[in-house]
Order: sequence, then structure tokens, then C-alpha cells
Amino acid sequence: MSKEQGFSRRAIYLSPLSTSADGVCALRCYLKHYGYLPQKHDTSKDTFDKDLEEGLRKFQRYYGLQTSGKLDGPTKGLLTRGRCGAPDATPKSSLEANIAIPWGTKTLTYHLGTPSADLPKIDCWAAIERALTTWENAGVGLKFKEVNDVAKANIAIHWGPAEDADHSMVGNVLAHADFPPGESILRHPRDQLPLHFDDSEHVWVNGTQFNAFDIETVALHEIGHCLGLFHSNVRGAVMFAFVDDNFMLRRVQQDDILGIQQLYGHGWQEVDGAGTQTAMVMSDLIDSRVDGGGEAAEQQQELIQE
Repeated sequence: MSKEQGFSRRAIYLSPLSTSADGVCALRCYLKHYGYLPQKHDTSKDTFDKDLEEGLRKFQRYYGLQTSGKLDGPTKGLLTRGRCGAPDATPKSSLEANIAIPWGTKTLTYHLGTPSADLPKIDCWAAIERALTTWENAGVGLKFKEVNDVAKANIAIHWGPAEDADHSMVGNVLAHADFPPGESILRHPRDQLPLHFDDSEHVWVNGTQFNAFDIETVALHEIGHCLGLFHSNVRGAVMFAFVDDNFMLRRVQQDDILGIQQLYGHGWQEVDGAGTQTAMVMSDLIDSRVDGGGEAAEQQQELIQE
């Protein structure tokens, strides 16, 4: 694997700040991929220079760490946690942006491909479908429909090797997904949006287990990208980039709801079986979805500060 293809979390963690060439190059690859260094940045430079220090400061500032520009313990801890492979800033967006662009429709199709080898197929797909249903219930009128022909899908979901054809997931990347057409960073213009899980380096479960990751938690985050949400630096939000093993977050939080509202509107009306109009009140939705989310936010805060 070339240095441009991926990065070693072990090399980052063991780097004694400026003396390890492997650690410095791995850090450059990481910061470049996630949007903290320019796309033309030379990742082969093995010295800790001012450009790298500034990129590291941007990362620290975004995630609320001390902006020392140094590879200190808390920074190494976050850099080496499991995370989504989507960048925090894209060539078309800044770190301040929290949304990309919406789809032109609120009804999207999806295809289920290869499931994880870690548990039965029915359990894999049930977790995915629960995550889709959560976004359907987010109050903006989204609907998802499964199709058997991947060519007819808007989103193609599967587990595969870490060396994914779209972009390497080697290291601490759990999964990656793409943004809607017009903001895409991975897909060919005529292909389906990929939502891929790394099945060769990580263990997948339905629930909580040490050294394993909850499918529904990660899927909920990745589907958010497919809908047009960027990463959030709000700890405890579904769209926060990092997630730990033995952890579940299966409810969209207020920050997530505000983002999806920006993309698709603040609510909708539908006709019930009796033919009367039924309005969704977003304040009620936020109250019900965020209830219990504070504990998740506190957990993430504690994990980051370890």
C-alpha cells in the first residue's frame, strides 16, 4: 500500500512527534485525506514542519482539543479512534459547512449487496433497514425503497475488504459513503452512491460488544452522508465522525435534525387513511428523538478526553 492510499494509526500513535518518518508521513496522509491539508500537499515529506503543524491545529480546533499543533496524547487518541472515511472538509466545502446538497427527490432506492461475514445476513439487513427507518422518521418526508437491481439503486450498500476500490479503508476507517450527485467525492457520475463497510479489519455486531462495532450506529451515520449531511463536530451527534467499539447511538440528535431540515425542509403534511391532513410538529419530534441523547453525548465526551 502506498503512502497516498492510506495511513497507519499505529504509526501515528507511536510517533515521537518529529523523529519518526513513518509517523509524520502517516499524519500527513490522514490530515490531507480529511481536509486539513491541501489536496496538492506532498505527503512524502517526513519532517514535522510548519505546514503540518498548522494542519494539525485545524484538526484540533475543529474537534475542540487544545490547539497546540503538537501530536500530544489527546490528539493521538482521537486520530487513532475508529471513524468514518468521509472527509471533514471536501474540495467543494469548508470545515464550517454541515450540509452538502439534497437529492431532487425524497424517495430513494437502495440495494443490499454482500453482508458482513460476522453475523447472519438477515441480521445485517435488519440493522440497515432500522437505520433507514430512523431517517424516514426524522420529519422531512424521506422514503426508502429496496430494489433488487443494483443498476436501479440510488445507494448501493455492502461489506467488503479494507482495500476498497473507491478509497482505501485500511486503518481506523470503519465505513465510508458518498454525498448526493453534484457533491460526490467517490462515485462515477453514473454509478450508485457507495455505502461500504470494512469487513476485513473490524468486527460487526448487532448491539454492543468489546472490540466490535454496532451496524445500526455506523449505518445511521453513513446514510446521513448519502442524504447530504457532512460531518458535525458536535459530540454526541450521529454525524460526529468518530465512534468507538462497544457503543450504540441509534437516535438522530437535535444537531442531525437541524441539518436534515436545512436540506429537505422543516416538516410535511400527509393524508391519513381517513383523508384528513396530519401535520408533523417538529418541536415534538426533536423532544422525543433527543430524549436520552445527553447520555450519548457525555459518553463521547469522556471517550475523546481519555
